[in-house]
Amino acid sequence: MQSDTRNSTLVAGVVSTNPGFVLGTNPSTLDFGPSTVDDGPWTLDSALLALIGIVPVKVTDEGGPIQPGDLLVASSTSGYAMKWNQEDGLACGLLGKALEQLDSGTGLIEALLMR
Repeated sequence: MQSDTRNSTLVAGVVSTNPGFVLGTNPSTLDFGPSTVDDGPWTLDSALLALIGIVPVKVTDEGGPIQPGDLLVASSTSGYAMKWNQEDGLACGLLGKALEQLDSGTGLIEALLMR
């Protein structure tokens, strides 16, 4: 489910369009079951959720312009991250660290997901 709550503590990761590994598959038999429209190696019940690594992330300037190194959290725009503002004083679930910048609007940037 996409987050639509600013600074949500419920975030678990980022939905990935090109996962390196998919949980719930059996690589030893390559029996992946039904494929998606993209004919990818996962079942219809698999969650294509990136938990760590460098992945593209949809971002918005809701928390201000994003610079490399900024920490990212969920924004109120469904499915988008924003720059974390520590002055808010709100508890939040960090998604990761921005590796690229976004000056304004929305966009897609590379981010390092970490726990």
